[in-house]
Amino acid sequence: MKNNKLFFKIYLSLLIIFIITLIILNILGNKNRIGYLTEFKFDEYYINNTLKLNGLSNINFKLDGKLKLDEESIKEFIFTNEAITNYIYGFRIKYYSKIFKNSDIYGVYIDTNKILQDNNFIKEIKMNDDKGTPFGSLISAKKITDSEKIDNVEYNLKIKSKIVIITYLLFFIALCIYYRNSIFNLIKRSNILNIKNKINIKKIIQIYSIILLIIVLLTVILGILGKKDRIGYLSEFVFDDYHIDKTLEINGFDIDNTKKLFTTDSILDNDALTHYIFTNENITNYSYGFKIKCYSKIFKNSDIYGIYPYIHTFGEYIKSAEMNDLYGTPFGSLISTKQLKYHDKIENIKYYLLIKFDTFYYTAIFFIILLLIIFLYILNEYWKYKNTLIYEDYSFINIIEIVSIFLFVFQCWLFYPGWYDDYDTWHSIIRSLYNLSNNWHPVFIELSIYVINKIGLTMGTLFIINIFLWYSGMFLIVVSLYIKYKNKLVILLLLFITFIRLIYMNNIIYVKDYMATLYTWLSCSIVFSIIIIKIEDKFLKNILKFLSLVFLIIGMLHRHTMIVTVYPILIWFTYDFIKEKNIIMTKKYIIYFISIMLINAIILMSIFYFFPRTYIKYSATGQIVQLLSLHIACTSVMANDSSLIPADAYSDGKNFDDLVKGYKEVESTGWLYRNGWYFSTETLVKDSKILKNILFKTILKHPIYYIKFLFYYSKEMITHEDIIINYINKYNSYIKQLDGFYMIKDRTLIYNFVYNNSAIQFSKIKKNIFDFIVKYILIPIKPFYFVFFSTILFFITGLLWLLRPNFRNDVLLFSFSTSFSALSTTIITCLFTPATVYRYMHPVMVLSIISTILFVIYIYDFGILTKIKMYFVNNFTSILKFKNNK
Repeated sequence: MKNNKLFFKIYLSLLIIFIITLIILNILGNKNRIGYLTEFKFDEYYINNTLKLNGLSNINFKLDGKLKLDEESIKEFIFTNEAITNYIYGFRIKYYSKIFKNSDIYGVYIDTNKILQDNNFIKEIKMNDDKGTPFGSLISAKKITDSEKIDNVEYNLKIKSKIVIITYLLFFIALCIYYRNSIFNLIKRSNILNIKNKINIKKIIQIYSIILLIIVLLTVILGILGKKDRIGYLSEFVFDDYHIDKTLEINGFDIDNTKKLFTTDSILDNDALTHYIFTNENITNYSYGFKIKCYSKIFKNSDIYGIYPYIHTFGEYIKSAEMNDLYGTPFGSLISTKQLKYHDKIENIKYYLLIKFDTFYYTAIFFIILLLIIFLYILNEYWKYKNTLIYEDYSFINIIEIVSIFLFVFQCWLFYPGWYDDYDTWHSIIRSLYNLSNNWHPVFIELSIYVINKIGLTMGTLFIINIFLWYSGMFLIVVSLYIKYKNKLVILLLLFITFIRLIYMNNIIYVKDYMATLYTWLSCSIVFSIIIIKIEDKFLKNILKFLSLVFLIIGMLHRHTMIVTVYPILIWFTYDFIKEKNIIMTKKYIIYFISIMLINAIILMSIFYFFPRTYIKYSATGQIVQLLSLHIACTSVMANDSSLIPADAYSDGKNFDDLVKGYKEVESTGWLYRNGWYFSTETLVKDSKILKNILFKTILKHPIYYIKFLFYYSKEMITHEDIIINYINKYNSYIKQLDGFYMIKDRTLIYNFVYNNSAIQFSKIKKNIFDFIVKYILIPIKPFYFVFFSTILFFITGLLWLLRPNFRNDVLLFSFSTSFSALSTTIITCLFTPATVYRYMHPVMVLSIISTILFVIYIYDFGILTKIKMYFVNNFTSILKFKNNK
């Protein structure tokens, strides 16, 4: 109790100092200061908006999605065009003060009215948001260079809202600590957690789980049924102001001059203009708005379904058509050579339906509520258990809690909002924003980003989830070990594992492989705690197993090959299920086990296949091309045989000599053989059987070289290590790389997303701390050692289970399951990945850690360590006696 009171006094003192500091900083920040505007941007976004502002938005600098002019030529066209008098620029405010500026604490707010008064060439100025961002845009009547400065900009600073929220949270925690006994007693008597004669928490969880399962199954069924091609029709053809202008434009008429002919006293006679258009023989193409309608009363556009028509079924007289957005709207525009009336119909329009992302959003909200209820229940059980412990154990578990929370908060503070400046992640972001999912990268990631964005949160939320998953799993393992062995040294395990460099640095990255790993880590940690603590409460155990399975499936949905990682872990779940049946006969046991594992395989494969296809119509096929291209290229080059690769399989201007040259430069790293670099994507994707046949013939002709390739590739894969350490992420470079999304005309969503999601910004103190951690604290263990130990443990635990029936228990089996999972991940990664990148191997690291800890527990519990120790002691004693006698 004295320790608790001392901790509370220290905590309260620090909180008071923190609040006083914030008040002082807020007062100082409110003072007006002088800065300047600089770093003026005039990139694609501002170029397009400048053209639009000056009425030149119809100018197209692209052909088939590629620029006909480079960016500098377009800028020259704009700056030398006398018709363009206003320019839109992006800018950033900078400061003369080194302390009072935009930071993690302060948001900056400039006096826009004063800027307009002092600089008459600026017609409009606004910041990108009202949350204190230093970035903004302005409309200028004069040209501004990127290095120019607009001086004497007045600004003041305000404490960021997140700091205020953190302060309230810390204050709330202080109240909870002070009144903890009262709160605990209240929760014990609460109608939420212990209701008498009413529905209790267990029933709520069961009912919620059943409802959630029904929602998920219905969503999948509706998704499958919706993708069937159906017949509808186009109607409600609209010829409004927009389509009048469009019709004049596509027929080569000057819009303004034509409208002047039908304007009297500044009033346009729309009826006369429309009559002129439909009676003019020189006008042969007409632009209309339309709506697609469905004959089915169920399978049509709705709150659940978005509708996607096949444009090519619109009829011969429809020259072109497009929908108003990519989210399944029934409205669109078309250009017709035939005049249409409002109630006309264009029949036999094929369409399909897709489940809207909003459906996943509401399902996710429902799931989060269920998780919160389960969390409250588990928390209540945890508190009840803690209160049964003796004071020493109770106090030490408190220390583990404090250390875990501190490490969690510290890592969040140091690296917020995480590192997501990865091409794959940006690919998913773009597809999420514009509903372009095709399962090249898992659909689940794009759905997650959609949910976060729709709620109004940022990518920093996903980063916090990353860190929470890690420390929750770590806490469960360490607490379980302490409860079992009462050894306070277990807290060192928390520090040692957390600060392994491959783990600590990669936990901050939002990339599919690391996210998949973290969900799997928490899932295995939950099972670890069930086994080590030996939870007797059947309902609590089932809830924990349910959570573990849910996290395991979520992990699987983050990565295409993760099913191979997940499946071996289900061996323990199957064993635990059969154990409760008390089956004694070996033959019956084996039949039960094999049957359940087959059912598990079917369930996993069904989830893996049907979940993404619930939300998309067509899946990407390019991955297999990239993978097979690598195997063909490397084997053929090693054998120096060009005969098996058809000439038309190469990209333009490439041949076998280029392949050989590239191989000598990078050997088996894989990046060189990505589709489109040396092999023609268009030729091979159309019929992947061509590529499969080439690979099959290559293996048959050169089996030795193929085995050599696999050996060298696998060696590179299991020894490769890359740590991404960036101080500042340059998102613009990735947006330029994504110009392949030329079908996206309006990039506002992309730029808004970039502005709302800041990168990791290291202040001086953060950078110093980071450098210190990297140099002196992080533990550099090579990936090879994790692969080696997991492989050895797979054989040792497997043999022990098969040959020593008396040695069998949950600890041994789960050690086998996790080592098996690690080994199968290693094999699938070496055989079916398109490049030697560390992140593909990352799941092996955490699985081998859990497997190793479990095996050490196993040999300790059986006294094997003691026997080994006694063996060496006895031998040493015998040697000493022999020497003395001699």
